[in-house]
Amino acid sequence: MKSMTPRKRLGILICAAMLAVFMVPAFSLAAQSVSDKAEQITGPQTPTVTMRDWKNSTIDERYSFLAGFSTLLELERGWQGDTPLPIKQSLIGSWAKGLSNVSIRQMDAAVNEYVHSSGADMNRLVVDYLWFTFVQPKIGKAASNVSQK
Repeated sequence: MKSMTPRKRLGILICAAMLAVFMVPAFSLAAQSVSDKAEQITGPQTPTVTMRDWKNSTIDERYSFLAGFSTLLELERGWQGDTPLPIKQSLIGSWAKGLSNVSIRQMDAAVNEYVHSSGADMNRLVVDYLWFTFVQPKIGKAASNVSQK
């Protein structure tokens, strides 16, 4: 890693451990959205979590997903160090700004409110909703390059 203080390294190790603990249940949730036709995949694919997956998940699974997602953001932010990459190269700084002072409980409540609304798109990705609910309003024009589905 780049020149980091022992305290920062310890923080990253703790975040990594939390990620390992919290993401195990979330992987079973995310796996539901991965195509069964692996032979047709033409490039690297990541598991996605849709609003349908969210609605069918337990509170522990939802909190695990959010904690793991937040931990990944923190790990990347720590890796980038004191000089974060510009928005055209990384969205980590934007995510950090957008989710600052937002708790996992608040994110869960917001997604649940959307899922249970009458016009919810159940194929929408949870991270898409989090971006347009929490991040874009805080970063303004810089987010205009990111298109909503």
